[in-house]
Amino acid sequence: MANFEVLRKNIKNHLAHCLKSSDVSEFHKKCVTVCGNEIERKSGVDQALRDTLLSVLSENLTETVGALESYVTLTIELCRTDLASPSMPVMLLSDMFDAMTLDKCEQLFTYVENNVTVWKEDLFFNSCKNHLLRMCNDLLRRLSRSQQTVFCGRILLFLAKFFPFSERSGVNIVSEFNVDNYTEFGNDKAANNESEQGKNFARKRRILPQKT
Repeated sequence: MANFEVLRKNIKNHLAHCLKSSDVSEFHKKCVTVCGNEIERKSGVDQALRDTLLSVLSENLTETVGALESYVTLTIELCRTDLASPSMPVMLLSDMFDAMTLDKCEQLFTYVENNVTVWKEDLFFNSCKNHLLRMCNDLLRRLSRSQQTVFCGRILLFLAKFFPFSERSGVNIVSEFNVDNYTEFGNDKAANNESEQGKNFARKRRILPQKT
């Protein structure tokens, strides 16, 4: 545990420099130098990313979401170089949404929508799909369906674009149906009688011309 704590701190320091320079290749070299074991190195990078997110959030909560978007983009690049777990970008996004107001969440969700092709890549899809679904459901629980209808619709449309038609979560596997819903259909004969009664009433009131 002590060794992992030292590893986490070292990687966190290197990550701070990487944030300023955006040099992923240099960060990769330093991480390999710090730890030769791939599994331990990836765990250390994952933890360092979440720790650093606290600082990024505290510095940018009152500003635009541009810095947060850049942070997630950097994480995506780290995943592509096999330095971080593929689920980390969405996990960081989920933490961001939990810490922000709904107005900021709506701004940041634009980034999620614009990168739907990234989340559908083979590298990310299987690792991220459950986290993305949970993140969107958490957002929907916070929103008012009557007041934030546009944002709710954007989330549902994103899920429709992200998940394929064959996805089990969108299929009624157990064949459960809403049998409580009952719709009464009117009788054509009764409807005609009501229409004729309405016409007779209108003639008495001299609204319609009398029959000849």
